[in-house]
Amino acid sequence: MKLIFLAVFLFISLILNAQLPKTASVTPGSLGTTLTAIELNTVTNLTLTGTVDARDFKTLRDNMPV
Repeated sequence: MKLIFLAVFLFISLILNAQLPKTASVTPGSLGTTLTAIELNTVTNLTLTGTVDARDFKTLRDNMPV
């Protein structure tokens, strides 16, 4: 029983720590509207194409905790 519990715990830990990649094409100031609320809170590996400005850096700093 302990072995099954340990296996389930490890599996859940791996899922929760998995990297969630996202690639987005942005224009200056559009990052906050390009990503959904769920993506803002879960993406761990973000690749941006296009041009960013201070508003996009603010989104990264203030709205993307992961």
